[in-house]
Amino acid sequence: MLFADYENIEGQLAFYQTVNVFVTKALAHLRGNAEHLLSHA
Repeated sequence: MLFADYENIEGQLAFYQTVNVFVTKALAHLRGNAEHLLSHA
């Protein structure tokens, strides 16, 4: 259960926001690397 602890919902939202930012940055970094490699292929 992802949302079993309803009393800590704000903490869970903060956690998911942090994960979302991390994933977004990671994907942007990977996309940038892919474009860099393709541009020099």
